[in-house]
Amino acid sequence: MNDEESFEDLKRKWSGGDMLNASNEEKMSLKDKIKNVILNPSVFFERIKYEKGIMEAFKYLAILSLINLFVGIASFTFSIPSIIYYFSGIANIPFLAGVKFLIPFITYIFGIIFSFIWAGIVHIFTRIVRGKGKYADSYKAIVYGATPTLLLGWIPFVGFVANLYSLYLQLKGISKLHQISMLRALVAIVVIPLLIIISILGVIFAAYIYTLTLLLQRLSIS
Repeated sequence: MNDEESFEDLKRKWSGGDMLNASNEEKMSLKDKIKNVILNPSVFFERIKYEKGIMEAFKYLAILSLINLFVGIASFTFSIPSIIYYFSGIANIPFLAGVKFLIPFITYIFGIIFSFIWAGIVHIFTRIVRGKGKYADSYKAIVYGATPTLLLGWIPFVGFVANLYSLYLQLKGISKLHQISMLRALVAIVVIPLLIIISILGVIFAAYIYTLTLLLQRLSIS
């Protein structure tokens, strides 16, 4: 450290300040995004605030999702079900033979479409807990936060840890981009959806019990 290098210079250098103070016009590469969102999410999401719209996040998702697409094709090709598929003669049926290769592509497209839907749902819940960001902020938090899952989610056991870390990154992203606490982000992403699911299941179960009770009453009368 020389005499001209102040404490603030060192703080900015080692805390990611250089990335924060970069020009708003400067775009991070795909490699930089992956590295920074995983290793330094707080600084990453502070910087990503200046990324306009959702196009860059969409392209990021589309590219990383290709990994799961190719892995899906490869895993089925070399799996036991695939061996049964070929030796059973199903592979000789044109329609069924094409289904094998369509499933990963359908999953890929559905994943892209669902990202918009889930980001919209999360955005509504985030606004309920007084989030201040826009839909684009919710989308960026969900997409960039899903990086570990997109890269490692297909690996047994490792995928479970990757999913948990993705959830943490999404919470961090919602917290930073919507300017709310991690607790409120947790309520928006986990608690509210969980309560809604439990409520729906409760209604379905209650309707099933009610229908079953009526059926038993009619059988006892007859």
